[in-house]
Amino acid sequence: MAAAVPLMVFLSVDHSRHPAGVWVGKPLPPGNVTPRLIVPEGAGSLGAAWFLAPDGSLWNWGKWRLGWNNSLGIGAIPQRFGSDTHWVKVAEAGFAVLGLKDDGTLWSWGWNQQLGPGTALNLAPTRIGAETNWVQMAAGWDHGLALKNDGSLWAWGLNDHGQLGDGTTNHRPNPVLVGTDKDWEAIAANSIASFALRTNGTLWAWGQIAGKIELAPRQLNADTNCVAIAACTDELLVLKSDGTLWRRPRIWSSSQAHLTQIGTGRDWKQIDTGPGGHSARKQDGSWWVCGLASDAPQPVPYGFDPWGLGLGDQTTVVLTKDGALWSWGNRLGSEPSLARIKIQDILARIERRWPSLGHFFPPKIGVFELEVDKTPHRLWELPAEVRRSLAKEELLAGAAST
Repeated sequence: MAAAVPLMVFLSVDHSRHPAGVWVGKPLPPGNVTPRLIVPEGAGSLGAAWFLAPDGSLWNWGKWRLGWNNSLGIGAIPQRFGSDTHWVKVAEAGFAVLGLKDDGTLWSWGWNQQLGPGTALNLAPTRIGAETNWVQMAAGWDHGLALKNDGSLWAWGLNDHGQLGDGTTNHRPNPVLVGTDKDWEAIAANSIASFALRTNGTLWAWGQIAGKIELAPRQLNADTNCVAIAACTDELLVLKSDGTLWRRPRIWSSSQAHLTQIGTGRDWKQIDTGPGGHSARKQDGSWWVCGLASDAPQPVPYGFDPWGLGLGDQTTVVLTKDGALWSWGNRLGSEPSLARIKIQDILARIERRWPSLGHFFPPKIGVFELEVDKTPHRLWELPAEVRRSLAKEELLAGAAST
């Protein structure tokens, strides 16, 4: 079988034109939800990509695709996950998924473990608590963070590295209050660490930080102009109020306290990250990407102008404004051996929880034997039901404004 093609190989292409076969049609109405694409790590997590559509519906595909029929399988194209159209945020938490609805309720599904009601496999979303005032949520590896509309910070899940920030290493199956402050504004998490911004622009962290376990939030540096954060693997991405982009590398082990600037631009306005690298949007609307530990942002490959963008470490997925999904790298759902998936998922889980053990594992040879797209492959497009919903929302918005 063909070998996997790393994401950043594609950054050397000619950006002046689309390659043959890539065509973008008329843009669709924007909808009420910002589209979100979550692409899995090569062999870790559930191996399922998640797509939050602009009408608030959820879709997924890939290996071990979660369905409503109490079965798991391999899906090569997105399949609808339930009938709900009220989702506004979704995040993957290792072997579980967290979701936030527009009514302020919080949900989880998958191998919940400590992330939701019960400890078994839940294939359908299960509500977490009875509160209706959640406004943000973030997911690490088996732990979750959430903010309420009063600015309070909550955490739950596994806590073996202090990643919940409640002063203990006790696992918490339900959200617990982190401190008593109510000035938290943004949150992010990676495998065994958590991060948050206060309304005064300061950056805080807890969990496995710089080789030590921090049981409660501590200020990471002296900056007071941070406005957005994103985290993945062992890196932290930060956007400052002056439009500059920064990162903190090797957050688990490095003693480096300061942030390192990415590029020299001062016109960034939005950030995101994934297993395959960081993405950032400029004031002119263009999206740029860079690899983990890289300081050189480049335009999204092939001249794409994304509506949504997901960066896996072996797969890239782009949602274009006409509602089409394009993919290159490993084609999700084409994995020939579930036995290899299960073995490698176990190793990936161990390595992410205890990074120092990674060098004891054998090389990952023959694991990523998926079908590989070396140029963009038109994977799928938003179905008629979603397109009708977006058109209806646009008509209602137009009527309300007259």
